This record gives sequence, C-alpha cells and structure tokens, in this order.
Amino acid sequence: MNHLEEGVQPILRNIVFIAIFAALAVALGLLFLSVPNLELVTATFFLAGYFLGRRNGITAAVLGEFTFSLLNPLGIASPPLMAAQIAGMALVAFAGSLIAKGKFTFHGDEEKFHIKQKLSLGAMGLVLTLIFDLLTSIGFLIFAGLTLPKLLTSLIFGMYYYLFHITTNMLIFAVLLPVIMPKISNRIFYPENTA
Repeated sequence: MNHLEEGVQPILRNIVFIAIFAALAVALGLLFLSVPNLELVTATFFLAGYFLGRRNGITAAVLGEFTFSLLNPLGIASPPLMAAQIAGMALVAFAGSLIAKGKFTFHGDEEKFHIKQKLSLGAMGLVLTLIFDLLTSIGFLIFAGLTLPKLLTSLIFGMYYYLFHITTNMLIFAVLLPVIMPKISNRIFYPENTA
C-alpha cells in the first residue's frame, strides 16, 4: 500500500462511519415516529460523538438530523425549528465526544460501567434532552411568533411530553448505552479485542 492509499483510507473510513451513524439515526427516528417523544436518535448521535470524535460526530448529527427532518412523514420542519433540531443534536454529539475523553473510555469486555457512570450517563441524557426540548420549543415559537407568554404556555401544556421525553432518554442513556457502548467498541472500533 502506498502513502496515498494510506492517507485516503482513514478519510473513507470516517465518511463511512459518519454515513452509518446518520442513516441509523434516521431509521430509528422513523421507526419510533408513531410514539411521541420516544426516540433513539439522541442516543445515536451521542454514540457518534463518542466513537467518531467531535468533528465527525457533529457532522453525522447535522447530516442525520437534517435528513430526518426532510424525510419526516409528519412534515418538514420550519427553518427555525430545523435549525434548533440540528443545533440540539450537534450539541448531543459534542457531549459524546467530551465523554469519550473522560472516564468512560474503555477497551475490552472485562471493563464494566460502574453505577456512578450509569447515573452520570442518565444525567447527561436528562440534561441534553431538556436542552433539545427547550431549543426546539423556541425554534417553533420563532416561526409562530415568539413571546415569553407563548413559550411558557407551550412548556406548561407540553409538560407531559417533555417529561416523557426526558425520562425515556434518561433511562436509555443510563440503561441501554452501557450495554451498547462496549459491544460497539469491541466489535467495530477495536475488533482485535473480540475472539
């Protein structure tokens, strides 16, 4: 293999993984579309940031969220709402990339998540979902004519949906991600660790 091929290989690998995470998020978003605010898109983009790094994870989030918004059978989001959705998911991928640099980095089946790490992931899911929901509410209200009373009314009347979204994502981050992350790490990103 010559130097040009060696230089192109990581670029192609990054493009493939960006496309995989973006497509997976779109597919999972469409799969759960019939259940309001139950979604695996946020967790997918968090994993993209964790495994692909800041730049590639954010790229996957931006492309995936933009595509999901365009393909959404419920309708294409208004520009302010779409911008809020994309910004929210880019933040999720960014958070995943930060976590990867911290205490959650591991290789090998023998390393397990401690309860503190699970609780931290759950808290991360809670905070990221809360921020996303606030951004998208503001994005929608910009389109509809933003006023503080309208924002407060929206938050009050949508409280059930917000709480459901925040709670389910908190559980997905605390329970599902600790199971999925080692499997992805061992089988895809570090296949030499598998038997």
